[in-house]
Amino acid sequence: MKLEVLAGENFTCQSCTSCCRSWFVELMPGEEQQIQALQWPADDPLRDAKPILKHGGKTFLSRRADGACLFLNESNGLCRIPE
Repeated sequence: MKLEVLAGENFTCQSCTSCCRSWFVELMPGEEQQIQALQWPADDPLRDAKPILKHGGKTFLSRRADGACLFLNESNGLCRIPE
């Protein structure tokens, strides 16, 4: 599943992880259901994680205790949400 970039926004991921640490990723309509439906292996830390944060009437990807996006793969700087 690919996250949607808003029209008029120019963005190319460089795997620097800055956005994943500095910004809350807001979900577009329908993305919450897709995120909630993801199946993770039994030994994966994401299996029992709460992936969604709701605040101010908006829906975001959750953050880890260190402030980074829950789905940030530290080993390669990429998102763990499958395309």
